[in-house]
Amino acid sequence: AEPLRCTRGVLPNGLRYVIFRHAIPPGRFEAHLEVHVGSVDESDAQRGMAHMMEHICFLGSRRRVELSSRGVGMTSNALTDFQQTVYHLNVGAEHLGDGLDVLA
Repeated sequence: AEPLRCTRGVLPNGLRYVIFRHAIPPGRFEAHLEVHVGSVDESDAQRGMAHMMEHICFLGSRRRVELSSRGVGMTSNALTDFQQTVYHLNVGAEHLGDGLDVLA
């Protein structure tokens, strides 16, 4: 098997990214956005805030609801653990811009 090649970079706002090209499944785009904030960063008074923000930022997104109502086939999930919050998105390649907009 051919070794997996990737493209790495840093956006002007400091966001680091890694892009892998996969042929399977064809015509799909998948993103994993990892934010290095989790429950370890909370004080006792803030307990549960990282997880709540995960839901507010992702599940409550007006853009996500709009795309769903337009019939854009998208699957998504998110998780919060001790050190990070991770957002997952899978969408048809023709909706790449829409998918990235949801993560923004």
